Amino acid sequence: MAKDINSIFFDITSEIEELALKCEKNNAIEKELYTKYEVKRGLRDLNGKGVLAGLTNISDVCASKIVDGISVPCEGNLYYRGYNIKDLVKGFLDAKHPGYEETAYLLLFGELPNKEDPMDAEIVAFYLKEMEKAKQLSGEQEMVIARKLVSGDDNARNLLIEANLSKAVQIAKEYEGRGLLLSDLIQESNIGLMVAVNEFEPDIDRDFQMFCEKMIRKHLEETLEEYNASTRSAVKMANRVNEMNDIATAFAREYEREAKPSEIAERMGITEEEVRELMKVSLDAIAVLDQSK
Repeated sequence: MAKDINSIFFDITSEIEELALKCEKNNAIEKELYTKYEVKRGLRDLNGKGVLAGLTNISDVCASKIVDGISVPCEGNLYYRGYNIKDLVKGFLDAKHPGYEETAYLLLFGELPNKEDPMDAEIVAFYLKEMEKAKQLSGEQEMVIARKLVSGDDNARNLLIEANLSKAVQIAKEYEGRGLLLSDLIQESNIGLMVAVNEFEPDIDRDFQMFCEKMIRKHLEETLEEYNASTRSAVKMANRVNEMNDIATAFAREYEREAKPSEIAERMGITEEEVRELMKVSLDAIAVLDQSK
């Protein structure tokens, strides 16, 4: 018997349980360390005094280095699970793929996703297998159910969605290689399907399949355009910020003082106002990183 839409999206599957175990394994802190470093495990000590303490293996900040056996201050570096945040950012910008998802996976599961890891492919394969069980509807049946939906039958909505999930997957596959993972494309395709079901008017649009495909493709195209535009803008901005920082560093080495915005602007061939805007972007990024510590 085919699963309903809620079961497909919200059941705790073996794949989810496997990810939960991986998350638990890579986030465990040895109990002995709390005693060793005198870290309180609650918000109050034995005297009722508030404490601010904790242990984590998720992130680390390196603000010093050893020189000739002496610890000296250095340019700060933030690490997520042992990876320098600068390397992570450079990696997903160079590869032109979503950085948020990659970083979230790293923080949760303690390792970076990779193409050799079959997890994403297994999840998609499992999803496709479930789609095969969904009841298929004829065009005439879809129109009857669509009219029931207009009349307020919420179950009709689920029936139309379930019957067309496989179609949404087929369309999503056509958009592979354009920036998003297949699992993300399927998710966006499903959103387009839901929009189609909600907006379909059986007395005006006589062919649900045609309307459905049009709405799914429209949503996918808009999503990819927004994603790629955002990526292009982020890459361009990151390159300008890096260029500004390189010029500022070179200037400081040459003149043994910090460069003024006007001096950086002259070397970059842009206005002083543009330099100040780049500085603001750079400071905002640092503030975000500080909040994540």
